[in-house]
Amino acid sequence: MRDGKSVLVECKAGRSFLGAERKRELLGIAEVAGAPVVLARRRRKRVELMNLADGRLLDPKNLPEL
Repeated sequence: MRDGKSVLVECKAGRSFLGAERKRELLGIAEVAGAPVVLARRRRKRVELMNLADGRLLDPKNLPEL
């Protein structure tokens, strides 16, 4: 939770990936929970955050923009 808003986070690192079935499952959970899903994945020693619903990259300092 941040600023009273819930956010669901799916973390991936190394060779793990998010398959189409898992993506559908997460988006379904997000709809029921009324919370967006953020995909956090490590890319070249950095963590990249992405809004799973629309693929938009997110600034970690500005997460309430969801």
